Amino acid sequence: MMCGFSFSRLAQVLRWDVAAGWRTYVTGLCGAALIMFMVFAVSSRYVGGDLVVLTDEANMGDKADFAVSAFVFAVVCGASFAGLGLGDKARRMACFMLPATPLEKFVARCLQFTVLLGILFFAAVAVADALHFVFCLIVGTNGGLHSVFALFAERLAYAVGEPFTRELEPGASNVVFGIYGIGAFVWLQSLMLVGSVFFSRYQLVITTMVLAVGGVVLAYATYPYFRGPIPFAFYEVGAAVLPVLIAADYAVAYRLFRRMQLVGRKWINI
Repeated sequence: MMCGFSFSRLAQVLRWDVAAGWRTYVTGLCGAALIMFMVFAVSSRYVGGDLVVLTDEANMGDKADFAVSAFVFAVVCGASFAGLGLGDKARRMACFMLPATPLEKFVARCLQFTVLLGILFFAAVAVADALHFVFCLIVGTNGGLHSVFALFAERLAYAVGEPFTRELEPGASNVVFGIYGIGAFVWLQSLMLVGSVFFSRYQLVITTMVLAVGGVVLAYATYPYFRGPIPFAFYEVGAAVLPVLIAADYAVAYRLFRRMQLVGRKWINI
């Protein structure tokens, strides 16, 4: 019986999963690239009787903002696909039979649908940008040729670094505010991960609905306490509590994954 944690076995599991699902990854990349290209190109207008692509500063900013929003959505909601394929008995048996520990299989799936998915989305934006560039060359532009990907990367970097550089009230810490921002993002992702393992089908839809209802109830319950400016103590508590909640979510998701049976229930995996 295998025990401990081996990075070599983890790499082997990753290779097996990627080899088994490469068509899904390629299809997803092409689909995301095509959708983004269509959004980038939809700003085309007839100017003086000629079709041109609007590439002025405002339109390029809108395209980059859409790409950033889509990236955040993909990385957060992509965690809900960590249980993808495990609802099928044959795929679940193949997963169980892999020569690796449950922890290694769990980590492999987490890396695929968080880190690898983020990398694939970057590639999809680059492909969409290349298609948009060619489209601009063919039909012309009103503001010259510009790269959506470059502006996307710039705005994404700004969104990550801005909490650490924002001008705050005296005595407030940018580090605490930045940790809170990143922690809130990762916590939401970890909740999607729990839903992906807990529910055996329609994980993205059901988990999103559960979180939406929970968010509305929480907002309604806490509204009387946050009607004014949010005190910085809230962010300090959040920066301390969120890492604990994230670790708890990952522990719960791993426990559910480890207890998964070959023949599970129709809607949940416990």
